[in-house]
Amino acid sequence: MLRKQTLAIALLVAVLSGCATTPGAGGSSAANTPLAQTAQAGTLADVGLAGTPETVFVPARYRSNTTPALYINGRQFVAPGGYSNVAGFLPMASGYLVAVVQPTVSAQSTDRNKYPFLVFYQVDANGQTVKQLGVVANVVQTHVGRDSIYGAQPAPGNFRNYYGYSVAGEPTAGPQGVLHATPAPDGGWYIARFEELNESDFYRQYGIYHQAEGGTTTRLGQVRRDTRVSDALVQTTAMFVNRPPLADSVRCACWLAMKMDYDYYTDGAGSDFELYALSLGHAANALQTQMLAHIGTPQNISRRQVLSLAVRTIALPGGFAMQIPAQGFGGLYWGLVTPDHAAGEPRTTPVFELMSGGWNTLRSFMGNNTANMSMNDANDVYAILTPTANVMVLVGGKTDMPDAGPYAVTVGSPPPIKLSTAQIQPLLYRYGMTR
Repeated sequence: MLRKQTLAIALLVAVLSGCATTPGAGGSSAANTPLAQTAQAGTLADVGLAGTPETVFVPARYRSNTTPALYINGRQFVAPGGYSNVAGFLPMASGYLVAVVQPTVSAQSTDRNKYPFLVFYQVDANGQTVKQLGVVANVVQTHVGRDSIYGAQPAPGNFRNYYGYSVAGEPTAGPQGVLHATPAPDGGWYIARFEELNESDFYRQYGIYHQAEGGTTTRLGQVRRDTRVSDALVQTTAMFVNRPPLADSVRCACWLAMKMDYDYYTDGAGSDFELYALSLGHAANALQTQMLAHIGTPQNISRRQVLSLAVRTIALPGGFAMQIPAQGFGGLYWGLVTPDHAAGEPRTTPVFELMSGGWNTLRSFMGNNTANMSMNDANDVYAILTPTANVMVLVGGKTDMPDAGPYAVTVGSPPPIKLSTAQIQPLLYRYGMTR
């Protein structure tokens, strides 16, 4: 009986709130009209997707078999032994440096580790393996830098060491014994290190540093961490066409952080998951942080789901492309969230309307997660980054328009271009993006 009453209330609210269609506003306005409604029709050639690209990197999250893939001149790269779990690549003087995650060094090897191996190959321009360059064992994360690819190894004390290979085919080493690190645009590193903080037993502080390629280290700022709750520094994902899948920190000089704001009054039960943007630089005290979104509480979304939403975010120069949490009974949008440190809060530009206010209200009552963001894959957006455009693909059309297929809109450089289902769907099928 109670469930029927809840459903009736949800449906009533859905009907009454169906007119709420703009993020953070009670009605439509030109400024808040999603770009998808005003974008002009374009062609695949307009956005760098015509013909057969030289390289295409597709992350695991976009593919139906949940394994990343690298295509070279239209053919998927497969390493000797049948391994195709490509973690990243970079152009070499001739061909490509390709890093592959493998359970063992080769098909003949019996070596097994707790974590997989990152095996480096030199590959020619046609996608054929020239030779194996080397191996980094026990890798928990891969970072594609300006001219090297690195694997992060666990080190004693919950720290990490970074080893890899350069585009010259030579082994190279990054920071050792650090909390986290990620490559910088200048060939150096951004590094997070624990620092002493005497304010409270519950807080730790980590400093963010820039280490130049020559070794000069500059402290950019600090971030506080509450030891009673979880946090994470996250790499976002995208599909890269005719460009290498460089780390967020190399492409955009940014780091995305997930943290939980601990609630004292409920002993943690009312804590709030939040996404933060760390805008990095090279000068002293250059670090700037800003909250991008409240996601939800542990009661309506799990940490695993929060991390999934963080990975679904796409780092772009100047901001992030992500779900824009609904305001009140408003609709759910996906769009650009741009940090604005002078204003004290980010600016939002809606691109797609995922759900009208009514459907989003119903989701908050009846969905498998009732947080401010939706976990439904129908509300997922893929990013295809080419040398000339940032193409955003709404995978399933609108949730309240179930027959609508995927379509795409460009962002980041006006005027926006729209690609139809007939234009974009063959590309998704070609690269196994049918999840």
